[in-house]
Order: sequence, then structure tokens, then C-alpha cells
Amino acid sequence: MSDKTENVDTAFNTIKERIDKDRKEIVVTLDNKDAVDEVALIENDKKTFEEFGRIFKVSLNIDLKQRKIIITGLGDTVMECYQKILSELRDRKKMIMSKEIGSTLQKHVEWYFTEDKGDLWVPYPRYLSYILEEAFESNVNVKEFQDSNKKTYVVDFVKGNEVEKEDKHNATVVSVIRKDYTEGIGEVFPKCWTYMAEGENLAEVVLDSSDAEYKDAEAAFLKTIVPYNLSQIKEIRRVQNRKPVPAIPNKKEAAGNGPAKCAEYRTKSYAGNTFGGVWYGSGVYFAVKSMYSSNDSYSKPDPQGWKRMFLVKVLTGKTTNVAKGYTDRFPPLIPGSQTDRYNSTCDDMANPTEFVIYNDIQAYPEYVIVFK
Repeated sequence: MSDKTENVDTAFNTIKERIDKDRKEIVVTLDNKDAVDEVALIENDKKTFEEFGRIFKVSLNIDLKQRKIIITGLGDTVMECYQKILSELRDRKKMIMSKEIGSTLQKHVEWYFTEDKGDLWVPYPRYLSYILEEAFESNVNVKEFQDSNKKTYVVDFVKGNEVEKEDKHNATVVSVIRKDYTEGIGEVFPKCWTYMAEGENLAEVVLDSSDAEYKDAEAAFLKTIVPYNLSQIKEIRRVQNRKPVPAIPNKKEAAGNGPAKCAEYRTKSYAGNTFGGVWYGSGVYFAVKSMYSSNDSYSKPDPQGWKRMFLVKVLTGKTTNVAKGYTDRFPPLIPGSQTDRYNSTCDDMANPTEFVIYNDIQAYPEYVIVFK
């Protein structure tokens, strides 16, 4: 019996040694980098990480106070579980960061998918727009993502569509488009503009009188100032307004290539009535000559006698003259059309002295000229 017992003990010790030899332990340290705390990520969904222990048949000791996860088990399963935990943490951190970055991204690029049989374009959530944009910029052909219900979808950038991953018959295919709001931004924001911090949408920059930009603005102002008795230009300020500018190229395209639709116009209740009456439409009025705007009725002097005038770029587009007394809040219909309207109105087609626009994105005040 003693020999048998000795043999059993020997066998047991041999097995134990092999198990101990195969037993591995890896520690995952939970960090708090990139403004995302990994402890918080696990606290919000601890069951998912505990499930990894059962999947890989390892022991998990999740110690959030000590900011670590201890993985213990046999063979390669320990490393596999370790890699899975790191991957899950990385994906969750990326999701949190993408939601934050997505709010900024959405100001410049937005991704859409179709609903209602393709009749309705719906924007993706911000964090998904970020994920799709990152993949798009990486020049990959497809990108998988999960929605809030853990359902997996595949976006094909080449085909321009999205489909559920498990859909074998393409019954869930929808179209996908990318809208880049920064297209043409090099033209929209002139190179002469001075630096503006993020979130700063408006600035006025005093120009040096020796600069070519100053001289060009001055020349445009002086060209039609006579017979006004100009004594001095105090300063010319460049207006840097980020918000209205990006809309101008789109409007320019509409104004240059064809009439705009009535639905595009927004009424200006302050226009026309401000200076004693509506003559050529209830819109925003712009004089062709600076001497007209130098009148005290339009540029009233301050207590020191200084006047202020905007030098404005205006997209008049397809214009038409109207009789004095025209009071509509939108330009007339183009003859022969029941929907298309002119882009602006004026007092005289042959020799206009003023134009009226009905949509504020058709004008951009470039400079403020202070004079007396």
C-alpha cells in the first residue's frame, strides 16, 4: 500500500508541477489618460469584463480600488483574455473620445444615411460620424460599427451604402453620403485674415494705411465719394466674420447659374423701413456709390463727427428693376415661372444706383471705414 501511495503522490506532484508551470498571471493596470478613466469604463459595465473570464476559462480579480485586473489561468488563454480586455478598453475609450471629437467634427463634416425608401437623409450620431470619417481618411474600403443596440453594420465607402452585417440578402441596404462643409474653405477665408482662436467668430482688424489691402479699400471708397466734402479717413477695419462667409459660395452658385427658389429667402423686417420707407422692396439696400451712403440719413456722425460706412461684397445675381413703391418681402417671379424668382431688385437696370437683396447670405461686409 505504501508503494502505491508513494506512486500516487509522485503522480500528483508531477501533475501539480506541470499545472504550476503552465499557470500564468498577468496584471492589467487601469490608467487615467486622455481624460478617460478606465476604472469608470469598467464600473459602468462590469458584467461584460467578468464575462471574459468565463469565455476564456480564466480567473479574473477586478480590483477597481487598486486600479488593476489580475488574470490567472492556464496556457495561452491568459494572454488571449488579456488582449481582449485591452481591446475592449481601447474601443470604449475611443468611443468616449469620438463622441467629444464628433461634436467638433460635425461643424465641418457630416455623414448621412437614407430612410423612408431613400426619400429622407438622416445624419449619423456624432460619434459615428467621427468613426466613419476616421476610416474614410484612412483610405479603407469598408468600416464596421455597432449601434446602441449592439447590432453590427458595414459601411462600404466604394459603393456608398450601409448594410447590416448579418443581412445575407441585402434587404437592409441604405445609401450613405459624406458632406464636407469645408469644401472651398481656401476661398471662403481669405489669406489676408489674421489668426482667430477656435470659437472666435468675429474680429475687426485695423489695417495699416501703407498696406495694399488698405489702399484698395480706400480707392473703392474714394472712387464715388464726390461730391461729399471728405476731410479725413480715420481708419479702415477689416471685418473677419466666420459665420456668414461659408454660405456665400453656395449662394453665388445659385445666383450665377440660375434663379433661387422663393423658399430660400428670409424677410428683413428692419430693412427699408429704417430710413423712411420701402422703395424697391422689403429687403436690405446697398448703394452703388459711397457718396450716397455718406448722407447723414444713412451714416450719422457720432459726437466727434466721425461717420462709419461698410464696404460690402454683394451677390446681386439675376436682378430686375421694380417701380418705386414695391413693398414685397421677396423679389418678383421670373416671367414664365411659378416658382423661380430673381435674386435681387434694383432701381434702374441701365444705370442702377442701389440694389436690394432678400437673403442675408448674399452680402458680406468686408470693411468698416471711419471718416468725416
